[in-house]
Amino acid sequence: MNILLLVKDSVVVDTTQLGYRIGYTIASWIPFLIIAFIVLMIIRKRYRLNE
Repeated sequence: MNILLLVKDSVVVDTTQLGYRIGYTIASWIPFLIIAFIVLMIIRKRYRLNE
């Protein structure tokens, strides 16, 4: 018994729209911002413990 799975080869996304470009830019920066925020919180906590 063979099972045939049909998958669309490609999904067309309009990447020329301003909203898409803004969203893509923001989403690409989020991981770096989260890491920077965590590092700043760790530094702040260590600074407070040393006082």
